[in-house]
Amino acid sequence: MSKNTDYILSLCHSLSEKGLTPTVGLIRSKATRALTVPEVISTLKRWKENPASYNQIASDEMAPTEHASSEATLEARVNKLEKEVAMLKALIEKSRTQLIDN
Repeated sequence: MSKNTDYILSLCHSLSEKGLTPTVGLIRSKATRALTVPEVISTLKRWKENPASYNQIASDEMAPTEHASSEATLEARVNKLEKEVAMLKALIEKSRTQLIDN
C-alpha cells in the first residue's frame, strides 16, 4: 500500500473510533497533508467494504509520533496564519491611512 493509502486508512480508523463516519470531506479536513479526492475515494471505498480488516493495519501504522508531529504542524500553521493576518491588517491600515491623506 502507498503511504497515502495507509495514512487515509489510519484516518478512517481514527474517525470511526471517535464515533464518526469517515467521508471524503471529513478525511480531507482532518488530514495534515495534501490528499487527492480520487485516492481518498478509492481508499475509503475499500475501507467501507471491510473496515475491521483495515482497522488493525491502521492501528499498527499509527504511531504516537504521527500525532505529536501533526499537533506541532497544526501549531506551526496557526502561528504562520496569525502572522499573515497581522501583516494583512497592518497593510490594510497603511492603505486606509494613505487614502485618507490623499
